Amino acid sequence: MALPTVTSLSPATGSYAGGTAVQITGTNFTGTTLVSFGTSDTTAFTVVSSTVIVVVSPGHDAGAVTVTVTNAT
Repeated sequence: MALPTVTSLSPATGSYAGGTAVQITGTNFTGTTLVSFGTSDTTAFTVVSSTVIVVVSPGHDAGAVTVTVTNAT
């Protein structure tokens, strides 16, 4: 299975307290099991298509964080 790739977020910023609805755009999202904002994980997301995920951001460290998508292996 190809690794997922995140290419954009909308919105690109949100509250570190969490609760921001975020659309993640990228590739290879089929089979996604986890979305992470920095070191904060969430399994509460919807895979809309192989290129779009909608998630409500979890609380995370203040400042910029990397958003990652993990697929089943």
